[in-house]
Amino acid sequence: MKNSGKNKTVAIVGFAQSTMHEVNESKADEIWSVNYAHRYDLPRIDRLFELHPLEWLAVYGGKRTVEHHEWLHKEHEFPIYTYEQYEEMPNSVAMDWDRLYTVFNLNRRGDREEGQPYLTSTINYMVLWAVLEGFERIELYGVQMSSGTEYGYQKAALEWSLGYAQGRGVEVWLPEICELMHARVYHEGGQMLPPEEVTDQLAHYKYEATWYQDKAAHNQKAGDLEKQTTNARKALMYRNAETIVQQIFEAAGGMSVGRQDLETQVPKYQAYLEQAQARNNYMWGVISEMERTGQDGEDVAAAKEKARTYQMEAYARLAQLQAIENMIGAIDKINPSLEITDKFFKDTTEPTT
Repeated sequence: MKNSGKNKTVAIVGFAQSTMHEVNESKADEIWSVNYAHRYDLPRIDRLFELHPLEWLAVYGGKRTVEHHEWLHKEHEFPIYTYEQYEEMPNSVAMDWDRLYTVFNLNRRGDREEGQPYLTSTINYMVLWAVLEGFERIELYGVQMSSGTEYGYQKAALEWSLGYAQGRGVEVWLPEICELMHARVYHEGGQMLPPEEVTDQLAHYKYEATWYQDKAAHNQKAGDLEKQTTNARKALMYRNAETIVQQIFEAAGGMSVGRQDLETQVPKYQAYLEQAQARNNYMWGVISEMERTGQDGEDVAAAKEKARTYQMEAYARLAQLQAIENMIGAIDKINPSLEITDKFFKDTTEPTT
């Protein structure tokens, strides 16, 4: 499908919930999305890009993938760009890989005569396809590719393609909180976290720790043990976030904290976290065996208390790791998240995973 010249703006939509919904306010001439987009409440879909080989979809994944595979074989009101032409898919349009690779084989390495394309994601392809079709404005929604996620390695190539589009005169629009092409200017301290921002983080973590501790005390008075446990855990995590930031700040002499110094801390605290998780999981395995063999109730209770101690240590280590990553995030972007979550854990009566 060629751009007729009347379509000036294309909105490309991914699935990051932080900005995906903003496409509802878009006035784009076309809306493109990927893969499972039909499962979401989008204003419409003008083109869908499903570039995984069909045989991969047929065998990979669970129920959602199977249902998606079946959906692709039905008639729809828009073209579906696919890895190759599939006769069994009524709306299949083969992606023109030769055209993409011919135009975008721009990277020269060594003495090779042929260039090498820099293409690592479907969104990457879509941006460049929009350039080839002559769109004058590209809007991105629901696309973050945050560092530390499974999409983090795809981010650089996508940012390169957006820069290429801008170099060709295409206007690129991103949501306010999008993490793409969003960083401090290097000569303005791009690799450092200034003291005033470290102090702000410390004040934030201290406030959150106090707030959750007060809530836990209120829950205790009200006899709400479940909420007390949850809020006490959050208070613990924010206190540990404050503690590790304070230690790092003091080690920097109360001056700006360097990104390189922070990056060296990440694997160390990741290892601390994994060790704490392992101790916790081991104890719950022991408890399971004790209960199975009918051991004394007091012994089981003591073992559970020990397991909870290990789990609290794991929560503390998780908070410390997140606080360090938040400091790195504050260096990388202007409006970082300072949230500390227990996202990798279940409640205090189960092993961590």
